[in-house]
Amino acid sequence: MTEPRVLALAAIGVVFLRSPNYLAETIADAVDAKMLDARDEGRFWRTAVRAYELRQSELPELQARIARKYCRNLDIWGALPRLRERYQLVLVHGGPSVILDCWRGEYDLAGRFDLIVEAAPHGLLTRDAALYELTAGDAGVPVEACAVVEATLAGYEAAAAAGLRAYRYGTAYGLQRWLSAGAGDEGQKVR
Repeated sequence: MTEPRVLALAAIGVVFLRSPNYLAETIADAVDAKMLDARDEGRFWRTAVRAYELRQSELPELQARIARKYCRNLDIWGALPRLRERYQLVLVHGGPSVILDCWRGEYDLAGRFDLIVEAAPHGLLTRDAALYELTAGDAGVPVEACAVVEATLAGYEAAAAAGLRAYRYGTAYGLQRWLSAGAGDEGQKVR
């Protein structure tokens, strides 16, 4: 098996993680806990508005508070320039688009990643193998040429089920070792 040409990184858990400065907020935390299960973004936000008796005018601030719960994972952000020298970098986002839009504005995602793939517009979740097939297709490579770095077991298993090489993220150092060892050559998948 040849080295992958595309390295897809999961947005939440790999590229972004909960900010150590975040102060818990009941509504923002409750809505955030359900985000990765949202296949229909419009319906998701309408349900949140109804469930928490929000005015429509309050929704953008709630969405911004949820986006601010997360910050750059400095471990992986420090490795992105080196990784981008070797691979086409793809950010895979499994949450609502509005959260990704907040991050785009704040973190120059277009300058860091070659492609961003969103699950929600396709009615997919990070635990759906079809999301990782879509990622490889959007990157213009067969699944065998794409490696996925996921923070969750469900995402890891979905990527592996789609035929992509998969790594369950722990640290940038561990990822570099996995890539140097053959990035998922036979018997190299890491859980």
